[in-house]
Amino acid sequence: MIPKAWDERYYLFNPEEIERYEDGGRYHKEKFLEEKIKYRNAIEYYDEFINEVAKLLKHLGYSSGLECANMISYLIRNGFLSVDRILKENAIPDKKDINHRLGTSIVRGSSSYRNYVNMFNDICAVINLPTDRLYCYSGNPKEGLDREANYAINLVLHDLNVYGIDTYGNDKLFKFDSAFVLSNINPRDASYLLYKPYLEMELGERKFSEVLKKIDSFKFLAASPSISNKEYEEIKNSVEDKMSTHHSDLCDFHEDTKKLKKTIVRKIKAKQR
Repeated sequence: MIPKAWDERYYLFNPEEIERYEDGGRYHKEKFLEEKIKYRNAIEYYDEFINEVAKLLKHLGYSSGLECANMISYLIRNGFLSVDRILKENAIPDKKDINHRLGTSIVRGSSSYRNYVNMFNDICAVINLPTDRLYCYSGNPKEGLDREANYAINLVLHDLNVYGIDTYGNDKLFKFDSAFVLSNINPRDASYLLYKPYLEMELGERKFSEVLKKIDSFKFLAASPSISNKEYEEIKNSVEDKMSTHHSDLCDFHEDTKKLKKTIVRKIKAKQR
């Protein structure tokens, strides 16, 4: 039986599939460029807002990649980066999303893992925290070999290792067990992710050679020592305490940037009529 096209065992050694996914990457690059032009004004205001978020994070202070990652997640989950401090599941239809800037839907009050992952990436790019998206299948890795990706998380550098953080799923932390399989560091929550690198070419616009380098880096990470669940829980608790202490600052930030957020929403609506 020939595995399906989205199974890495198939396309990693199939030149036709490699070419097809790279063609898909070129197609999406053109679509992203069209969106960038169409929503130019809205994106400029969104980028300005992301810069304000970066200033807030620097004001609050953080000492590690995972501490900063949890702070970003806290701001998103608790509505401080949304216009009305309300996030609704898939409140905006996919066709109304700006795929070039999916984080704009968080500002507009819509919540999905795609929005979380992309806003997280946008913020990290400004504060120079190394991160990336990881496209994956959430579930049993053996069952996911011949299934399409159904999820995405962020990768974050912390103490010379890289972890997968699921901000949409209450900040679960995953470590690499192999180049393709990640497991939750919490032994009481046996959940797994199966990396689906074909989307690196199709949505991430990467060349196949770049994907192979990334897979090799994941093999290296799998052999590296990882943080314990106890250590991670201490980081999470510390962030919760810090954000609680600065609650008034966060509320002030939400109000001070409300006009900017409303402008983003208005500019997007004007182009979608």
